[in-house]
Amino acid sequence: AVAAGSNKAVTKEALLESWPEPEPNRMRLAQATSEAVLRDMDLRGKHKADLMEWIHYWALERDSPSYHASKEVNEKLVQALKSDQQVLGRMQMHFETAVGEDAEGAGAGAGVAADASDG
Repeated sequence: AVAAGSNKAVTKEALLESWPEPEPNRMRLAQATSEAVLRDMDLRGKHKADLMEWIHYWALERDSPSYHASKEVNEKLVQALKSDQQVLGRMQMHFETAVGEDAEGAGAGAGVAADASDG
């Protein structure tokens, strides 16, 4: 629905177009699903989602312990975005940096453990 490096926004229509064509009797379900996904994704209240919101939505979908935890995080982000439109992008930059550092550290630690077991 949104390509990396693209300035295209995610909309209900874009979501529907990106999914396989539903059977006619399931069209209302597909429309309701696209509305629900966009409602959760659209933190800025513009009836569309940008790349930062897209990434944040799917990261929460993957990593959040519960729907309620995600909702609480998003409520706080909505408030923060009202005074600072760039806060989400900065948070993601820090997260990606930390993940990269953690991956490097995990690799080094695994090598040390393997060396110690050889002795």
